[in-house]
Amino acid sequence: QWWDVGKVKIKQLCLQYTFNVTKDMARSLRALEREVVELQGLADSTGEREHVEVFKSKSSALSDLLGFSAQGALVRSRFQNIVKMDAPSHFFFGLERKNGQRRLMHSLRSNAGQLLQESADIRQCAVEFYKELYRTEFQAEPEVAQSFYEGLPNVPEEDHAELEAELSAKELQEALQSMQSGKAPGIDGLPADFYKALWPVIGDDLLSVLRDSLSNGRLPLSCRRAVLTLLPKKGDLQEIKNWRPVSLLCTDYKLLSKVLATRLRKVMEHVIHVDQTYCVPSRLITDNVTLIRDVLDLSGSLGCELGLISLDQEKAFDRVEHQYLWQTLEAFGFSSGLIAKIQVLYRDIESVLKINGSLCAPFEAQRGVRQGCSLSGMLYSLAIELFLHRLRSKLQGFSFPGWRILILNNLVSSMLAHRLACTDPPVNLLSRVQALMVDFFWDRMHWVPQSVLFLPKEEGGHGLVHLASRGAAFRLRFVQRFLTGPADLVWRPVARALLERCGGLGLAESLFLMDLKGLRLNNLSGFYGGLFKVWGLLKKERPECCGSLFWLLREPVVRGSRFVCGVGPSLQQRLCEERILMLGQVVEVCGPRLDNAACLASRLSLWSVRVVSLLLQSWKQQLSQSELALIAAHCNGLKSPNDNDSFPEMQCFPDLSSEGFLLKLENFTDFKFSTMSNKTFYFLVTKVLNQSRLQERVDTRWRAHLGLTEAQRPEWRALHKPPLTKRGGDLQWRILHATIAVNAFVS
Repeated sequence: QWWDVGKVKIKQLCLQYTFNVTKDMARSLRALEREVVELQGLADSTGEREHVEVFKSKSSALSDLLGFSAQGALVRSRFQNIVKMDAPSHFFFGLERKNGQRRLMHSLRSNAGQLLQESADIRQCAVEFYKELYRTEFQAEPEVAQSFYEGLPNVPEEDHAELEAELSAKELQEALQSMQSGKAPGIDGLPADFYKALWPVIGDDLLSVLRDSLSNGRLPLSCRRAVLTLLPKKGDLQEIKNWRPVSLLCTDYKLLSKVLATRLRKVMEHVIHVDQTYCVPSRLITDNVTLIRDVLDLSGSLGCELGLISLDQEKAFDRVEHQYLWQTLEAFGFSSGLIAKIQVLYRDIESVLKINGSLCAPFEAQRGVRQGCSLSGMLYSLAIELFLHRLRSKLQGFSFPGWRILILNNLVSSMLAHRLACTDPPVNLLSRVQALMVDFFWDRMHWVPQSVLFLPKEEGGHGLVHLASRGAAFRLRFVQRFLTGPADLVWRPVARALLERCGGLGLAESLFLMDLKGLRLNNLSGFYGGLFKVWGLLKKERPECCGSLFWLLREPVVRGSRFVCGVGPSLQQRLCEERILMLGQVVEVCGPRLDNAACLASRLSLWSVRVVSLLLQSWKQQLSQSELALIAAHCNGLKSPNDNDSFPEMQCFPDLSSEGFLLKLENFTDFKFSTMSNKTFYFLVTKVLNQSRLQERVDTRWRAHLGLTEAQRPEWRALHKPPLTKRGGDLQWRILHATIAVNAFVS
């Protein structure tokens, strides 16, 4: 097609241009290096100002040229940001060589056990393996298939129109802008950066080509061919199965798949069960890890024997049969229009294996979803969902004594990658690791307190990770997800069961509306005990009036953060013993007007009705007229509590007992708990945990010497942006902190 011919011409032009530029750059680099060496000798021997100036000029030009070379090495070394490295150093340029050597295949073992070391033999062995892997084994068995398709959820009818709508230029452009720059291109050699730069020129042509392809049912040849590059995994690398294939796809193909993936993502939660978190929006792998942790905790405390089974499917993505996938999509109720669009991506596709830098002959891929395609994860989730659906229909689950049955499905989990998010580390481990990190940062002398290094760059710090704050931020994120996350969180019932053991109160969500200082947490696991300690690092502010009947009835009256209980500890203890802890329980005993003090006194076995009456009057005065009306309507049967109501909104601020220049919160605007990001949690907690060290410090040591006002502040962020180099920015950062080493000590 003309589209493929055009891409070939563009690739040839770019290759020729790059060849010429690289040759000229190498020649200039060698010449500059010679001149710099000669000028350095002249400047050292004569000391003449003219030679020194020329030497500085040539050195600057050499540095700029090395910077251009570093950009190429950056892409080939697969580092995303040159700021991460002290480029252009020997170590930096060595990354490119190291990355290439790591992917070299020096030998392979054949099926017969023979060790192959010749390049031709290695290529032939690898190609035969993947030809066999991608050869279809599909056999139609309608009766067996039907038993798997029964009872599956379907895509809502109202979503079909959007799913199968015609491809639009807006969708393509949004997909392009969301693609990362610097990624490896497909077989046509044209990366996403090329399309971003020339979108006004080629955007309409690409839209026309993709629309024609969807209507004709066949993509251009370059889109159908993927370069299969192999990355080493764990294990014996002489076994071809221990190399992971990744498909390098052309950008135009990836744009189409990204548009379809964006559409498909919107309906995944309707067809994928709640216990499957892979590639489903608003679900996290930590949901599965949290469920595992809490089930182990609860079963251990109740003396239940429990085991976990982890299943690992070999070459899972590569074994998905296309015909099975189309039938599965149809069984989930996807429209024929959307299925046809996805089929175009997999019709007559081929793979070209890349071994040790050389491309092999293309071969047909009759099955498998391409790792590198935006759709692949969701397609695999849909494909495996039938198996999981069948398992769920057979599993009986288990029951905890005294608790309702909890069906545990899909507890298949990889290693606990985010241990800090789900478990408490051993005592002193974080502090030891933190000390090693700070030592590595300074490489001997600690010129600035580490508490300053933990601050974000825009506040004069270096953004060095404070491990204790990172762990605390994960805990706050857990609370946020527990209270305000999706209604179908798979681990929430187990977490409730664990939280209800806190202080023997039998409360879960309502605990986070209470003041828990002084409450015994002995019967909680280390994770949940630490959870409430972290929760205490924040101050909470809530609206005076609650508009939800559900949460109004669950408002704590003991240790409440809203209702002031001006009575002694003995009365509070009696309320806890009689399980009268929330406003709804008080209303059940005393009526909607909270006026039956005698009944409550009798329930609490108290002689003094007057004390109870004063307590009820105090609670009633703290309720607004609208809240009293809600309670009256509820008691009269006119209104029922809705358990789908959102958790009461609150604003959270760091509990700072001291003031200081570096403890201000001017860079933070969103303190709404339900929408706070993990980054905001982290930086707020960092200030709380380091406040004793930050309260006496100012942003720059020059403030008093220069007589700066509070409004006059350094532009710290500018030190980390071009045109400043990393080394230059670090030097200016040290100057502002007055920490320049002069190789002399003043006693």
